[in-house]
Amino acid sequence: MNPDWLNSVLPLLRCPDTHQGLRWATAEERARLGTPVPGAALATEDGTRLFLIDDGIPNLLPQSLDSPAIGSRQDVATD
Repeated sequence: MNPDWLNSVLPLLRCPDTHQGLRWATAEERARLGTPVPGAALATEDGTRLFLIDDGIPNLLPQSLDSPAIGSRQDVATD
């Protein structure tokens, strides 16, 4: 995946639920979600929500529309 296009628009992206800015998820955050290490995801500024990137496209559906059964995005439990 070439993240160049995503890096250029990342400052404009917002979480559809909380309206927080998004950033690249850390390896630890992806591990909690169960995303493979080479997988990519975006996280909210506070790290409570992750959005998987599928074929180079982030899945930014609001929680009310996104089905957890599909596994495309899940909230991260904070300890």
